[in-house]
Amino acid sequence: MTYAAGLLAASMYMPARAEAQRHEASRPAASIFVNDRLDFSSSNTTCYLGVCNDKQQHALGQAAVGVVLLTPVLPEGMRDRFWKRMAIGTGVSVLYEIRDVIIYDSQGLLGRPGYGFSYNDVLAGISGQLAVEGIRYAVPRVAREIGRIF
Repeated sequence: MTYAAGLLAASMYMPARAEAQRHEASRPAASIFVNDRLDFSSSNTTCYLGVCNDKQQHALGQAAVGVVLLTPVLPEGMRDRFWKRMAIGTGVSVLYEIRDVIIYDSQGLLGRPGYGFSYNDVLAGISGQLAVEGIRYAVPRVAREIGRIF
């Protein structure tokens, strides 16, 4: 098992419930305000209507990757199909999560709530890229229909 795979496995199955509760009790209350201004760059996870800040960031990040994949950054053969763009975008998302695992392990944060590999973050990223692909598919068709009406 490679080092990254071991860290990945450790982040998914650690810590024990009692350890997580002990750590959660010692954390200060989450605040999105820093010096009376909204701070969306903090590590505090703030959720509104069930959607958390970090999930929005993952969706927007992979949406940006999706937009970049529509430009001639890669050879045409690597980005000509929907499934190829989605596979590349998902690979970028998974590599980003593995990078997080390595960084959090070096900082001693791995295994704490909010620190480690998260399938939810990968799925949030995929939803962002699907939104870009949906817009790319729908806009020309809607414009053509509007042209037929007028």
